[in-house]
Amino acid sequence: MLFAPQSVLAALYTFVEATTINKSLDLDEHDKLLSHLLFLVRKDVGIYPPDDLETFIVHLRSSGNFKK
Repeated sequence: MLFAPQSVLAALYTFVEATTINKSLDLDEHDKLLSHLLFLVRKDVGIYPPDDLETFIVHLRSSGNFKK
């Protein structure tokens, strides 16, 4: 179990549910949920200078290189 504030856990559960249940999740929605989760994690650990919620965005993409 993750040791984190309730807000981080709630964002984690929202992200996990959205990405495991909805296989056709829009990439922008994926990035929005991931960014919110990582923003809260970074806020909790005290990243300095603090991130700006309005401009903080994370993109996580696969390289697309798969070995068969």
